[in-house]
Amino acid sequence: MKFFHAPFHALIMISGLLAMLIENVWYAIHKGKNKSELFFRIATTFILTYLLFLVKFYPFSQVPSIAGFLFLILGVFYSLTTKSTNQHITRFTLIALVLSILVSATVYLIPTDVRYYLFNIKFNHEIETDYRTWDKYSWFLYVNNKQVEAAQASERALELVTKTTDEQYLNQIKSHRSKINIRSWERFNH
Repeated sequence: MKFFHAPFHALIMISGLLAMLIENVWYAIHKGKNKSELFFRIATTFILTYLLFLVKFYPFSQVPSIAGFLFLILGVFYSLTTKSTNQHITRFTLIALVLSILVSATVYLIPTDVRYYLFNIKFNHEIETDYRTWDKYSWFLYVNNKQVEAAQASERALELVTKTTDEQYLNQIKSHRSKINIRSWERFNH
């Protein structure tokens, strides 16, 4: 959904994560005897939340990441220390957990400018008018020491914003452009 910029894609993804969390609470109430399964399910939910934070560039992405790995550690610890026969972990839970960790790790390892391009520009059907996305992309290029490409992306944002009546953003893009040129852009502001 994020790739194709479906309307309200972030809300739909957040709704899916909330549904997973509600399902985990239901599982804990009705089938809570298997603590390691529950911990692995919660870990998967937090790791997928971390993935959403990475893709959307939300702040504080460390919070769901740390929570996910704490629940992962709890699940491993509980499954190793409990000799009960009802501690069987379903194959689906393990596959979901491993896949969410692998995908999150892969996305994390992609440089931020490449990640931003992949998730916000490559498949964006509105990119030919989306000056805000080009402006933000120039920031990610800049912080990854790609000043020439950052200046080009900023120039593209400037070309697009001049076709609108958004004076405030026009001034912001001009400011960002000058900061790129003198190499003094310290933080991205909306």
